[in-house]
Amino acid sequence: MKLTIIPSDKTVYYNYVAYGDIDLSWIPEVEGKQIHAVQWLDEDDDGVGEGEVEFVGNHQNLPITTLGIEGVCIFNKAIEQWQEKKDEEDALIQKQLEDAAALKKQIEEEAQAQFLREQFEFRQNTIEYSELSEGESVDENDEEEDLYYDIEELLKEI
Repeated sequence: MKLTIIPSDKTVYYNYVAYGDIDLSWIPEVEGKQIHAVQWLDEDDDGVGEGEVEFVGNHQNLPITTLGIEGVCIFNKAIEQWQEKKDEEDALIQKQLEDAAALKKQIEEEAQAQFLREQFEFRQNTIEYSELSEGESVDENDEEEDLYYDIEELLKEI
């Protein structure tokens, strides 16, 4: 585990993932020195690691072998706060994914409904065209008969 806490930035980095806007006001001064950053590395995640506390100004860093300063404070709370931010972000991402899935479903349903409407209209138009074509062919036959009759009448007159 790698942990970096920067109180002035209100930021906690945990395994290289940062969340900001974390209330770190609970981190006290140490012997009148303001903490700039806490660096901690626990390679095996077994609670045994090493790190240092960096102070604002020209003060020498304080080496630490536990995730805290004995008798002053323990920095595990920063991990808990980081986890809360991560959980909030995960919940927001999950909500966005659910909203996107719902929107996709709605769009697909609307597209399917539009497709069905168009298919229905196409079939209606096909039926109407078919009926119209059949009607026109009867009319065309009538016109042909009328034309034939007119020609026959003209021939009689000649």
